[in-house]
Amino acid sequence: MRYLPSRVAIVVLLIVSSTALLSVSPGARVVEYFGYDDSIELFNDDCTVMLTPAVGGKVMSYKLNGKEALHIIPEEAGFHYDPNSEVTIRGAGRFDFGLERRVPPRPELWLGPWKGEIIGRRKATLTSPPHEATGVQVVREFTLADKGSHLSCKQTLINISNRTLSYSHWGRTFAQGLGIVVIPLSEWSRYKNHYVMMEPEDMANLAPDNPTINIRDNALVITGAPEHPKLAMDSMEGWFSYLMPNDLMFIKQYPVFPDRNYAERVPMTISIWYVENYRNELTVTELEPIGPLEIMAPGERSSFTEEWYLVDHAFPENRDDFDVQSVLEVSKKVLNLP
Repeated sequence: MRYLPSRVAIVVLLIVSSTALLSVSPGARVVEYFGYDDSIELFNDDCTVMLTPAVGGKVMSYKLNGKEALHIIPEEAGFHYDPNSEVTIRGAGRFDFGLERRVPPRPELWLGPWKGEIIGRRKATLTSPPHEATGVQVVREFTLADKGSHLSCKQTLINISNRTLSYSHWGRTFAQGLGIVVIPLSEWSRYKNHYVMMEPEDMANLAPDNPTINIRDNALVITGAPEHPKLAMDSMEGWFSYLMPNDLMFIKQYPVFPDRNYAERVPMTISIWYVENYRNELTVTELEPIGPLEIMAPGERSSFTEEWYLVDHAFPENRDDFDVQSVLEVSKKVLNLP
């Protein structure tokens, strides 16, 4: 007589199978990395991406052919959030949401544990716990292409409160420092020099003049640390590039909305934070697309997607005199732009 498993056995088998599917899929697996045993690796023959749900739902590594794009701080390995401690972490591929100084404190989202899940081929989600103070739960979905370095990063805010919320996307990626930022300019800008420099005491300099920031070949080029590190741009081209000293170019593409409200202290679609020896220890460049204001009624959600790319590109010997046009052309080819 043929043996028929009991319903309990069938349920157990299904649970085991589901768990296995969640822990491994083509180009995705759960691994130990950076001191966390629940890290998720997305990979193909060219690129590897490491996600760490245990610490703020971050991208902890983004590599092309073994070369790292993100600013990694080794001393932060294995960090676990303690609400009674003032210790924080700063490195790697962070995301967040604004408006600046109008969002309640959110260390549980910024530093605490999230849920990681492999949901398909080179695809995973990181889900935050519900956060009462901000009224949101955050879901980040990452998809790596079958080849090359294209990583799609989608952040979704879900209004779990009983009130209307107003937030905007922040893409606060810490890339390796001492690089060169190249931002294509739109024909019109509300700012004289196409950027604003945020200065002490909440001052915004709308017409700064800094020797490390210039317009060349219809692009805003940042070749070194400015007088004050935080910069704001209103380019509506929807992408920018960052050359790094390890001969990688990091390209970010994202949606822009000319008719919508960009509601930070000054309207901006991009924020760049470029600093050397910050507090004698931090040299890094923050690459940050900014989303428009999203107004969400209870139960509603809003999403914003950044498309990331890495390409090999020799870092110029002379950062003050390099071929900006070639950077623009290579970037447009990667993005399939005219």
